[in-house]
Amino acid sequence: EWESQGKPTVPVVDSKKIYLELPAYKIIIKEKLTKGQARYNSLIVQATKTYKSKLKDLSKKHNYIIIVEKGGVVSHPVEDVTLHVIALLKSTSNRPIRR
Repeated sequence: EWESQGKPTVPVVDSKKIYLELPAYKIIIKEKLTKGQARYNSLIVQATKTYKSKLKDLSKKHNYIIIVEKGGVVSHPVEDVTLHVIALLKSTSNRPIRR
């Protein structure tokens, strides 16, 4: 259901903006963790699972067949759904497991 003002659109997201809102990713930033560290690896896996889960929830809610990274579609109208994903994150509890 990619309709915006009667014209078909492709839903797009800005993944960086979404990751910055993920609790597990916020810990990575706060603790200044880097790739290769065990804690970083654990938290980025958790953040990615949450991100994918929220994209799936949004897809089901709006009957999207595909959601594309912002900038990935250039010759077709798009609809930025980034804020919808962030709203889903904030509406549910996604607390990372602390060690």
